[in-house]
Amino acid sequence: MALLRFEHLSFSYPLADTRALDDVSLEIHKGEYVVLCGPSGCGKTTLLRHAKPGLLPVGARAGETFYKDAPLSRLPELTAAAEIGFVQQNPDNQIVTDFVWHELAFGLENMALPVPVIRRRVAEMAAFFGMEPWFRSKTTELSGGQKQLMNLASALAMGPKLLILDEPTSMLDPLAARNLLSTVQRINRELGVAILLTEHRLDEVFPAADRVVTMDQGRILSDGAPAEIARQLSGSAEKSRIYFGLPAAVRIFSELEQTDELPLTVRDGRRRLERLLPITEEASAPETAKTEKETKHPAVLEGKELWFRYTEKGKDVLRGTDVTLHQGELLCLLGGNGAGKTTLMQALAGFDVEYRLMQRAFHFAIFDKALAQERIGMRANVFQRVIFTINQINADLLTVDIAAIWKIFLYLLRVTYAYPAHRNPPGRCFIYETVFLI
Repeated sequence: MALLRFEHLSFSYPLADTRALDDVSLEIHKGEYVVLCGPSGCGKTTLLRHAKPGLLPVGARAGETFYKDAPLSRLPELTAAAEIGFVQQNPDNQIVTDFVWHELAFGLENMALPVPVIRRRVAEMAAFFGMEPWFRSKTTELSGGQKQLMNLASALAMGPKLLILDEPTSMLDPLAARNLLSTVQRINRELGVAILLTEHRLDEVFPAADRVVTMDQGRILSDGAPAEIARQLSGSAEKSRIYFGLPAAVRIFSELEQTDELPLTVRDGRRRLERLLPITEEASAPETAKTEKETKHPAVLEGKELWFRYTEKGKDVLRGTDVTLHQGELLCLLGGNGAGKTTLMQALAGFDVEYRLMQRAFHFAIFDKALAQERIGMRANVFQRVIFTINQINADLLTVDIAAIWKIFLYLLRVTYAYPAHRNPPGRCFIYETVFLI
């Protein structure tokens, strides 16, 4: 008997020209780990919401969804709430209380369980997920990874037989995402909970899955073991979008035309690569003093010795931070949730004032969309370069129009904002050249 079964399910949203789901049939069995993958907009989320009565989308549908061979529409509310857990993409969408311990107990309280049972289950979840250090913290103080872990623990505390996760790592940094996905694997292996997961980071979930199901345009394309699906996607003449989301080891050996035994993990890939290409000694790339961009292009954004805290007696979020962005360079800020990435961006834009500041230099741009359409006749960005430098401390910094700086920074981030291109922003600045960027 299948734990969950979609039988010839079709669905279309109101006023939609095409079906979001088109004759989908799929079974999830007890204790299985099933990964549902496909390009964005292919119907994954719509399908998952049909497995949770409280999240059922509004529209025209045909077919039926069964839970333990009973129509989902006839499932008692308490059974649906307790036995079918659901974790959404945005961690904040599921948080309903102020404290972590209360969030874990909220679902159990609504099930009217005895207080000793609630306390035991909450304690078990806190221990299983390693939440003791922040068990009594406010939910507003948690990082994105901690919030999603708390949502997962809250769903698991109710004792589900099936746990559905709709791209749970989409808003997490790589480290938090890996921690969450490894926890999901533990839940499946140690607690025997069936998992139905949609995910774009297939490197972590692909090797751990029992089955992989691919979707596109509302239809099921393939359903099988991970190795089998990897061979099918790698062997097709025209590589689908799903292929480029496969684990790196799979894609590397596919390009080498070694598809008879595709490795699913980096460990297996290294072993097989050593058999194909024996390496006697590792060659190291020569170190260079400066990169090409550093030697040829000037800095357009620079911050030195930036310090910032949100409250007078709070901890420092930025501690002597130095950052430099060169002309034509794509700079990526990496770090875990709560590392200070957003704070650094706001500080560089002048949105937050540092309490210790050695030097901050701004070289920003104003977006002129009309000029782009007139002169280039295609989708392009035209910037009038504006440069202004601030080298002051504390009170002197407040004389700068922070709101104007933030508007200009939004242009730099390609955010549409109404600001006349012919006006110079307030502050000490001057326009010295016009640059066209396509």
